[in-house]
Amino acid sequence: MAARKERQNPRMLSSFSRVLTAALFVFVSCQDLSAATTYFVDSASPAGDGGDGTTEDKAWNSLQQVNASMGSFVAGDQILFKRGSTFSAMYPNGLDIAVSGEVGNPLVFGAYGLSSDPKPILDGSKPLSGPWTEVPSAIGIWSHAYPLSDPANHLPRVLHYNDVSMPPITTLQFDSVPATLLPYALLLNTTGGFSTLWATSVDSGASTVSGITFAYNLSKLTDGVVRAMQLDADDRMRDIPESPLSIPTVKENYPAGLTEPGHWYWYDNRIYLRSTVEPTGSMVQIGEVGIYEPPAAQEIRFPCVRIMSSAYVEISDLKIRKCNENGIFIGDNSSNITVTGMDIAGCGSDGIKLYNSSDNTIRDNTLDSTGGILLWALPGETRFSQNNDILNNTISHCRGAGIALLAEANGDPRHVSGNRFVGNHINHSNTMMYDSAGIYTLFAGANTIESNVIENGGSKYMKSAGIMIDVSGGATTIKKNTIVNNSLGGIAVTGDGHQITDNILRNNGALSWRPAQLIFFSALGNPARNCRVTGNTVEANQDQHFIDGAPGSQSGHVIENNIYTSLSTKLFSWTSDWSGSWMDFKTWRRKTGHDCESTLNSVSYSLDSCSSSLLPHLFLPAVLVGGAKGKE
Repeated sequence: MAARKERQNPRMLSSFSRVLTAALFVFVSCQDLSAATTYFVDSASPAGDGGDGTTEDKAWNSLQQVNASMGSFVAGDQILFKRGSTFSAMYPNGLDIAVSGEVGNPLVFGAYGLSSDPKPILDGSKPLSGPWTEVPSAIGIWSHAYPLSDPANHLPRVLHYNDVSMPPITTLQFDSVPATLLPYALLLNTTGGFSTLWATSVDSGASTVSGITFAYNLSKLTDGVVRAMQLDADDRMRDIPESPLSIPTVKENYPAGLTEPGHWYWYDNRIYLRSTVEPTGSMVQIGEVGIYEPPAAQEIRFPCVRIMSSAYVEISDLKIRKCNENGIFIGDNSSNITVTGMDIAGCGSDGIKLYNSSDNTIRDNTLDSTGGILLWALPGETRFSQNNDILNNTISHCRGAGIALLAEANGDPRHVSGNRFVGNHINHSNTMMYDSAGIYTLFAGANTIESNVIENGGSKYMKSAGIMIDVSGGATTIKKNTIVNNSLGGIAVTGDGHQITDNILRNNGALSWRPAQLIFFSALGNPARNCRVTGNTVEANQDQHFIDGAPGSQSGHVIENNIYTSLSTKLFSWTSDWSGSWMDFKTWRRKTGHDCESTLNSVSYSLDSCSSSLLPHLFLPAVLVGGAKGKE
C-alpha cells in the first residue's frame, strides 16, 4: 500500500502544484493591479505648482509635471486630465510618452470629471499679444516681433486668425509670369508628385505668384517643370497656354502677397499679417516646433502628443487643438497603442501620424480642419507600419488625404501592409492637394479598406478620388465602401490583383482630367491589372462615366455582376491610345467580354449576346504608359 501511495503522490502533488501556481498568479496579479496609481492633472489645481498628482486636491497643473514623472509610471497607472481644463502643449512642452504598460494592463491617459463637461484641451499654440506695428508702406499689414532660437528648425507652420487655422503664404519669384495667370490658379511641381501651390494673388509685372501651399517642396524642382493650371471657359481646370514656368525662388519678404485677412508669413524674426484691425492675442495664436531625429535620420516635428518606443498605452477622451505640426505622433517601433475618443483640430500637419509602428488601434476619433491620419514607414527599423486598425474615425476638411499610407519609393511595400481601414467617415478631404484621395496609398502593400464612407473630396480646383491605390505594391481589398461626390472619381488603382467588391460608387467625377466611378491607370511603370470588380453598385449622372481603363492598364481584369445606373450613353473607355472615345454598355460588353451578367438601369438597350470569349487583353497597346506623368 505504501508503494502504491508513493506512486500516486506525484500526480496529486502535480495537481496541487498547478492549483497553487494559479492561485499565486491570481494573487500576484491582483497585487499588481492594486499597486497601480491614479494621477490627476488640473490646470486650476488647488495645489498650484506644488501638487504631487495623487489626489484631486493635489493634482498636477501642467504637462511639464506629467512629463517629469513619466519614468515612474507603471502598467495600470492612470493619468487623468480634468474636464474643462486647458493645458499648454506648445513645443517643447507637449505630452511626451515614453513608457509602456502590459498585456491586459495598459498605461492610460484619459479624462476625469463630469461627462457633461468639455474634454480636457491640449493647446499647441500661444497668443500673439501686442505690440503690433502697421507696416508703413503696406496699409493693413501688421508685424509682430517673433524671434526664434533656431529658425531652421522652429519655424511656425500654422497661424490661427479668429480661430481659423491658416498655413503661411509663400511667394514665388519667376523669370516671367503670363498675364493670363490669375488668382485661384494652381502651380504644380510635377517632378515632386503634384505638389501644389494655390495662387491667392498674381503680379505679372513683378513676376511673382503668392499662395497657400501644401507639400510644395522647392528642392524637388530640378528640371524647371512647374505647370500652371486654372479654370477655362467651360469651368474645367486646364493648363494655361504659356505653361510651364521657370524654376522659381522664394521671395521671403513680400507684404503685397498678403491679400486677405489672416494671410501671413514669418521673416527675419517677425510675423507679417494682414488684418482689418490691429491684431490682439484673442485674435491671433501661433506655435513653433522642434526637430527630433530618429535612427533613420528622417526629420520628425514635435507634436502635441508624442508616443515613442512604447507599448500597451491607451490615450482617450482629450481634445488636441492648434498644434504646429502633428496632433499625435506614434513612432520608433511603438505597438499596441490605442487612441480613442480624441478630438483633433487646427493642426499644421497630420492629425495622427504613425511612423514605423505596428499593431496599434486608432478608433472613434474626430479630426476636423487639420491633416488626416498618416501611416508611414522607412527602412532602418524593425516594426514598420503593419497590422494597424484604423476604425470608425470621422475626418473632415483635410488639406490632403483623409487617410494616407506611404512607404519608401522602391522599397519593400510589405513595410506598410496588413492594415485595416474600416468604418471611417471621410468628408471634404484634399482641399489643398491637387491629386490625392480620401484614402490614398503610395508604394504600400496589401491592406484592407472596408465599409468606409468617403464623400465630397476635392473641388473644381482640386481633383480627388474616393480611394486611390497609387504605385501599388500589393493586392488591396476594397469592399463595401460608399463613395459619393468626389471630384475626380470613385476608386482609382494601379497595381496587381486588387479585390474591388460590393462598393457603392455614386456621382464621382467633376469635369477635369478623365473622371469615372472606377479608374484603372499606370504610374511609374506600375499599371493596373488582374483586378476583380464584382457586386458593385455604380451610378453616374449625365456628365459622368462608369469605368476608364487607361492605356496599358486593361489586362486580366474580371468585371462582372455589377449594377449600373446612368442617363448617359458615354459610359466606358477601354482604348489602346486613350483617345477619349467612350462606349455605351452594349459596345462595352461586346468588345471586352466584361459585365456579361451585369445590369444597366435607366437606359434601355436591346442587348445581343455578350462574348465572354473575347478577352480584354486583345485590346492592349504594345507599350505601357509609365511614369507619374502618365496619370495626366
